[in-house]
Amino acid sequence: MAPRAAEGTATPTPETYFDILRQLTGASPAEQLALRQQARTTYREQPDAVNRLRLILMLASDHRSLANLQRARELLAELLAGAEVLPSELTALLRWQAQQLQGRLQLLEELALLRQQLAEHKVALIEAEAKLEALTSIEQTLEATTPEPVAPQ
Repeated sequence: MAPRAAEGTATPTPETYFDILRQLTGASPAEQLALRQQARTTYREQPDAVNRLRLILMLASDHRSLANLQRARELLAELLAGAEVLPSELTALLRWQAQQLQGRLQLLEELALLRQQLAEHKVALIEAEAKLEALTSIEQTLEATTPEPVAPQ
């Protein structure tokens, strides 16, 4: 029988962790989306440690959603706050997972900043090109309207 948490619910184990990962890795992207939705629903109905772990791993698998990764980090911090009731092997896995999540979040935040800077540089480039075209037009107009200097004879 699995150990019990203080609130009377089953305590997740390393096997629980790996079973959830196997379920995720064997699923197509559409199935992963359905699994995430199911994990949210199950966690809302019964917010125990096992369902929290399932939701954490499901949200953490969504590499493109900053909001899902942030929520996974929050839930993971809550789960780790009660680490004294978790098996030490699972606690080690969860701490590693927290480091991975933090790294991905930092990368996504840096990517967002770089995208913003790129957009600003594109605007500046468009403005510079417009100024260059205007200067070129002025130069061509001046060349066309300025008479050729007459060379002294």
